[in-house]
Amino acid sequence: MIWSPMRVRPLSPKPSATARATPIPCKAFPDWLINKLDINRRCLTMRVRFWYSLIFLIPIFILTIILMMISLMSPTAGATTTGPTVTPAPITSQNVELIKQMGGSAFAVSAQGNNVYLGNGPSLIVLDVSDPAQPVQIG
Repeated sequence: MIWSPMRVRPLSPKPSATARATPIPCKAFPDWLINKLDINRRCLTMRVRFWYSLIFLIPIFILTIILMMISLMSPTAGATTTGPTVTPAPITSQNVELIKQMGGSAFAVSAQGNNVYLGNGPSLIVLDVSDPAQPVQIG
């Protein structure tokens, strides 16, 4: 007999609770249906594997990108100073007096000829010190 989806089977009585369930024999379904179920099962497991791999790979990828960005923003080993630090000698003379103050703290000082260059915060001040008692700001 050829299997047909339109075939109506008579209702059978429900099995009792003590009846043992028997597996459906393979001949109960046509071959093409069994093969189709097998293909769908394989595709489903491949999809599940794909999504599981994405669930684990995406956080690892994001963590790798974050670590690379942190390592690029951190200073390299060659940029750090490892030499001795220069500390100014303490002033021992008692006759030092403040003549004039310009701005706040001087972070960088350089002298060339009669000019003194002061790094004062975000600005650069150029002083003419040909007369040390009266320095004149020229730039």
